[in-house]
Amino acid sequence: MINRIDPFSVGLLNKLCYDYIQESDFLQFAYNRSHKLESYPAQIAEKKKNYPAYHRMQLVNAMRTKYQELGISEKQAPKVFQNLKALESENTFTVTTGHQLVLFGGPLFTTYKILTAVKLAEELSAQSTENKVVPVLWLASEDHDFEEIARFFVKDTWLNWELPHQGEAVGRLRIANLEPLIQQVQELLPDNHASRRLIQLIKSCYKEGELLANASFRFFHEYFKDLGLLVLDPDNAELKSLFRPIMEKDLATSTHFQVQQEGDKQLAAHYDLQINARACNLFLLDEAGKRNLLKKDSSGNSFSLSDSDQNFDLNNLLEILKSNPERFSPNVNLRPLYQECVLPNLAYVGGPAEIAYWLQLKPLFDANALCYPIPVLRHMQVIFPPGLNKRLEEMQLNPQDILLPLSKLEALFYEKQGDTEVPLLAEQILESWQRIYEEMTKVDGELSHETLQDKLEDKQELKELVKKYQQLRRKKHESKLLKLEGWRKELFPGGILQERNLILPEMEALYDSFWAARILDFVKPFEKGMLLEFC
Repeated sequence: MINRIDPFSVGLLNKLCYDYIQESDFLQFAYNRSHKLESYPAQIAEKKKNYPAYHRMQLVNAMRTKYQELGISEKQAPKVFQNLKALESENTFTVTTGHQLVLFGGPLFTTYKILTAVKLAEELSAQSTENKVVPVLWLASEDHDFEEIARFFVKDTWLNWELPHQGEAVGRLRIANLEPLIQQVQELLPDNHASRRLIQLIKSCYKEGELLANASFRFFHEYFKDLGLLVLDPDNAELKSLFRPIMEKDLATSTHFQVQQEGDKQLAAHYDLQINARACNLFLLDEAGKRNLLKKDSSGNSFSLSDSDQNFDLNNLLEILKSNPERFSPNVNLRPLYQECVLPNLAYVGGPAEIAYWLQLKPLFDANALCYPIPVLRHMQVIFPPGLNKRLEEMQLNPQDILLPLSKLEALFYEKQGDTEVPLLAEQILESWQRIYEEMTKVDGELSHETLQDKLEDKQELKELVKKYQQLRRKKHESKLLKLEGWRKELFPGGILQERNLILPEMEALYDSFWAARILDFVKPFEKGMLLEFC
């Protein structure tokens, strides 16, 4: 049994993303087209006009070369190579999602993002006899936040990969000391066909001495190849050469900084923003792969590195960019422009925070005459343990209530039990005292002062009374509240929502099946809301 709910109603969607989904009038300046089926013909027409043929040729050549380097053949992955061949045509477009090089498939939402891209590509392709759309996973191989990908959660246990690193682009790290971690994962999972199959896949991909980018590429390719997913590693000199004009603009002018600041001002009046505008949006990679942020001085002609004393003038950097574009890496503000520069892309699939961040970037796309992709909120899903929805009904709660923050869940529980009158009555008494005091001040100052003192004494007494009542109320319902807290922990393992903590191998083992194929049936790219699945 499945239900769809509004994730915003339980606090799982930020306001900026929610207003985009609801097509808020105010927000329409932040994107070109909203995500609905009728938007895509115009998106295709704009991208076709905007995307140079030589970009397509470079893209396909770079992707073919990567598959060849990794020894992946058409015979091993026919659907992938059909999609790669289709990309040669000017009538083939992409739907893209991207993610860090999370280990072993990462948390469930990574799979949800990929499956949304796969399903959306299928549905868009089915709408046209002329055009084809293929799904792409963009590997964030140049990200340098190793700690974020090295820690993950399995069976109520946090595991951590210990690997010496010094701020390198994570894709350039060589795998070492990972065998013990793989062994831990294997021991924590139930021993069945699906878990054995996935552990074998992990071992075959994450080999000692292999580049993490290549290991991640192999894993995602092998797991999703039957769905036709194309994997792209953007740490590539040929692809970066296509992006060189935009990187030159970022180094030589303040255009990006200025236009992003202006756009942010409009959004910041209504929303919390995900990223900040920067004077320079590029990292410089050294020979060891360390990623150093370039800092531009107020003159715009001198640059320094964030983690060293080395300095460059503008001409130095432009020369390096001309001869070695692969040494430059875009930051969070420019990475989406790099993606859209090299791909014939129609839409980007992301989570709530990603959608909010993409909505800050349209001014940068406009400044570079790039087609802004349609932001698409990924599939969101919570899988309920067997019988939990029935147990919640017995407490007069709806299934989605368990997703509320714990304080709100407890308050709602008391409301359903009819145990909220005392705090409300105390509030009413204080409001009455406030009104009495205000009326007294109109007649006599001394009397109003005495009234204020009485009001303050009553406030303290009522505060103590309400506190005692709440303690007794908690004691009265303690067994049920502990059950609620325990049930909620099942959906928020490790204190984080299930889809952000449970990893792909755990779900494979739990269902003893190709879990992604099962979830794909639930993915509806044009339907709004979060899915609740009741086992």
